[in-house]
Amino acid sequence: MKHFDDQGCVFFTNLDSRKAQQIKGNPRVSLMF
Repeated sequence: MKHFDDQGCVFFTNLDSRKAQQIKGNPRVSLMF
């Protein structure tokens, strides 16, 4: 995770990765630490 504020979390991933494709298909994601 790169940044967190009242608007949410910012993180980076490879746009061609499976994770990125899953987020593109369903942008409602969650984070677990």
